[in-house]
Amino acid sequence: MRIWFVIPAIAIAAAAPAHGQSDLAAARLRCEYRSSPLAVDARQPRLSWIVTSKARGSRQTAFQVLVASSKELLARDRGDLWDSGRVASGETLNVRYGGKPLRSRMTCWWKVRVWDGQNRPSAWSSPAFWGMGLLSRSDWKARWIGCAVDRSAADDPTYLPGPLLRRTFTVGAPIRRAVIYATAAGLYELYINGKRVGRDYFTPGWTEYQKRLYYQAYDVTDMLRPGKENALGAMLGDGWYGLHHRGRGRLALKAQLHIEYASGRSDVIATDGTWKVTDRSPLRMSDIYNGESYDATKAIAGWSLPGFDDRSWKAPVLDFKGQTGSAWKDVTDIVRQAVADNTLSIVASNDRFGDPIFGVVKSLKVSFRRGMRVQERSVTEGQTLTLQGNGALTILKAEYGADSSSADVSKAILEAHPGSPVRVTDVLKPVSVKEPRPGVFVFDLGQNFSGWARLKVRGPRGAAVTLRFAEMLNPDGTIYTANLRGAKCTDRYTLRGGGVEVWEPRFTFHGFRYVEVTGYPGKPGPEAVTGIVLNSDCGITGAWTSSNPLLNRLYQNIVWGQRSNYLEVPTDCPQRDERLGWSGDAQVFVGTGAYCMDIAPFFTAWMRTYNDAQYPDGGYPNTAPIGHGVSPAWGDAGLICPWTIYTMYGDRRILSDHYAGMKRWVEYLRERSTGLLRPAEGYGDWLNLQDDTPKDVIATAFFGHAADLLSRIAGVLGKTEDQRRYRKLYEDIGSAFTRAYVTDAPGTADHGLVKGNSQTAYLMALQFDLLPERLRRPAFDKLVANIEAHGRHLTVGFVGVDLLLPVLSRHGRSDLAYHLLTNKDYPSWLYSVTQGATTIWERWDGWRHDRGFQNPGMNSFNHYAFGACGKWMFSDAAGIANGGNAFNRIVMKPTVGGGLSWVRARYRSVRGDIASEWRIAGGKLTVNVTIPANTTAMIHVPAKSASVVTEGGRPATKSPGLRFVGMAGGCAVFEAGGGSYAFTAPSP
Repeated sequence: MRIWFVIPAIAIAAAAPAHGQSDLAAARLRCEYRSSPLAVDARQPRLSWIVTSKARGSRQTAFQVLVASSKELLARDRGDLWDSGRVASGETLNVRYGGKPLRSRMTCWWKVRVWDGQNRPSAWSSPAFWGMGLLSRSDWKARWIGCAVDRSAADDPTYLPGPLLRRTFTVGAPIRRAVIYATAAGLYELYINGKRVGRDYFTPGWTEYQKRLYYQAYDVTDMLRPGKENALGAMLGDGWYGLHHRGRGRLALKAQLHIEYASGRSDVIATDGTWKVTDRSPLRMSDIYNGESYDATKAIAGWSLPGFDDRSWKAPVLDFKGQTGSAWKDVTDIVRQAVADNTLSIVASNDRFGDPIFGVVKSLKVSFRRGMRVQERSVTEGQTLTLQGNGALTILKAEYGADSSSADVSKAILEAHPGSPVRVTDVLKPVSVKEPRPGVFVFDLGQNFSGWARLKVRGPRGAAVTLRFAEMLNPDGTIYTANLRGAKCTDRYTLRGGGVEVWEPRFTFHGFRYVEVTGYPGKPGPEAVTGIVLNSDCGITGAWTSSNPLLNRLYQNIVWGQRSNYLEVPTDCPQRDERLGWSGDAQVFVGTGAYCMDIAPFFTAWMRTYNDAQYPDGGYPNTAPIGHGVSPAWGDAGLICPWTIYTMYGDRRILSDHYAGMKRWVEYLRERSTGLLRPAEGYGDWLNLQDDTPKDVIATAFFGHAADLLSRIAGVLGKTEDQRRYRKLYEDIGSAFTRAYVTDAPGTADHGLVKGNSQTAYLMALQFDLLPERLRRPAFDKLVANIEAHGRHLTVGFVGVDLLLPVLSRHGRSDLAYHLLTNKDYPSWLYSVTQGATTIWERWDGWRHDRGFQNPGMNSFNHYAFGACGKWMFSDAAGIANGGNAFNRIVMKPTVGGGLSWVRARYRSVRGDIASEWRIAGGKLTVNVTIPANTTAMIHVPAKSASVVTEGGRPATKSPGLRFVGMAGGCAVFEAGGGSYAFTAPSP
């Protein structure tokens, strides 16, 4: 995991500027959010940098970008591809390349310099580069190749092998550059001359495969042997594409190696009919949910090396097509047994029916007769099917399952992966090893996470070690696996014998803290198991600590939950037979996620998948990939996530790319409303605490929110007609919402009552500004009364959790927000922390002292949605808030209180590093802030008057670089440019 506070040397270079040269410096150069990416598909890539300075208030007034076709030309200040000239602008984000047309596989070297307010240029930045990807389908010379799997001779009925593919070739000398481009139907690992290519896992990623498939590019120049024979190999795994219920024999690879010689000649080594393949692989089975099995006795020594004898291997299967299938389980008897008094109420869950089809959200379909009428109803997994009415109820047939298919990728768009690759980001050592039963060893890695276990073992040939994974323990010290539902989460390694062996999986992952080891030869020591942490390597951008150790642990739990669930797509959980890209979870958490990590590339990739999954009628699905169903607050991720990326990173393109889909979503909602009121449907305020919000209230509120966001987005994109149209729609929905759901009766006890009288009902009405001014305070008072009536505890579920603290602070009750945040007793954010949680739980009561575990059918202990409070911890508790576009204007307004004596936070924004610390000691308040150069901040210092505030030991009103604006909300407000500031005032 890249850590943001390791600041590159260029950003802190202290060399004195030359005479007439600015001390500004351009640093942290990025192309499409990434540092020197090897494959970019955008024909006009966007370039970004930050500006640093040791002086207060420094600003960039102009910039110049040079882009050259070679590093040597750039060093001579020759931009043969693009010389922007001096551009009068303070912009540092997403500057669009404006030079000569770019070709596939070009390497573009670039640098930038900036001018300050005195019209002095800086020194040139250090050089960076980007590589162009394969821009058209004709650039792909490779064919799809795969391996037909012969299971007839297998001695293992679960044999689902990872095919091996190889070919040899001779390389001329000397080599100037060699880059390989690769993708797969399934997952792939590449090898050159016996060595693994790259550090990425789960390539090529997870998408709507029939529409879009990502590819990777790797510079392999140093891996080739000039003038000698070389070998290129690949191993394939099922991954998300090849889940075992979807049929076999269609995993495939598409790859091509481009070799450029110093002479100017080039070679292309592509997948084609000359390759050799085999299914006699030591990788006997790999499955995202069930785990991986590897038999080292069947390992093929040297299979990816030159000189290997592959005469027994087969020719590949070429240019395959996808397959379709389905899996439905007859559950008629189970459903019949649930009928009581001619009424049926049954939850569609794997816990009740088993899991006939892993990794797909399933449905329960019931055909029944009520009286003389035959009907059919269905609900999706996790929902309750209720059949009530007059007349005898007869269940005719019930099935549980889903249809699925392996996509035909032959027509999919091939696109360079724009996101953050999955990589090993941490390594964990066991904190204990126990033996709850003879021969059963349980390793505690001290942290719940996503990844796998690395096994170290010595033993006889053919001995098999089994590893099982869990998040929690049973009272007897054995692992708790009931909440995994149908996922087996089991890895097996068969020893080759003859010495110490070290093994880890390739194509599966688990969500776990505990590892159960059985079959181990002898008694394992702690070195036998190592935790390997895997997640999309977004890079940490936030840090948050305080005087409250429990809050510090809560913040770490939030980050670990994000790390665990930002794995290629924003999943709900990393452990059970689900792990899907749930859109509701994604939109609830995205604001927090953007503080904690650099998520712009991650959401660039996922939003393309989400829009690919949009239904033809405009509905956004609840999950992507593998879209299923439509639900209010879930489908609205199609607007909420791009809008958040825009506000946090200044990315207009993510809005323009998906604008058409956003309009289709809002029109979908309009067409399915009556008088602008939406029907009661969807998941509701998922996992709330007996404080249900009517589903029509939720649906209508989010309809209004979507119209509001679409109007704002249209404004950003210059679509003024749409901006007016959807602003009017938003206002009309607010009026309809108020008439239908809000009691407007001044002088009565019900004045301001929102239908449902739940915390979430009030939070939506207030946060989305759906109420007229006269009803806002009464509604807010009702919200506070609800919280007080619940013993000053929260009751919100997924829909309300990210709104609760911001609404309280916005309406002047940060004291109550702090109380809810720092509550330790159930239900609260800190309750799970007091129970030893190391990630955010799916439920507020996943485990309780008085009753143990919740229903295992829906009880993940690594679910980030309830961690959405993290945004408030940055924006309000620490006071680092976005006051403009991507922090070009910053609101530094720390909230002092909560029984805390200090809070300290840092955030690496796209414009530079922002820091805030407030501390109370000895009757004095100190507020220390750091503002990036080229930005402006409004700094709020709690004080009775500006006269009692000092900065750097002098009156703040006279401090250089500060301008006193006035008093507001019990704070002295100062405007400041970039720099570090140290304020003091009497403690409030």
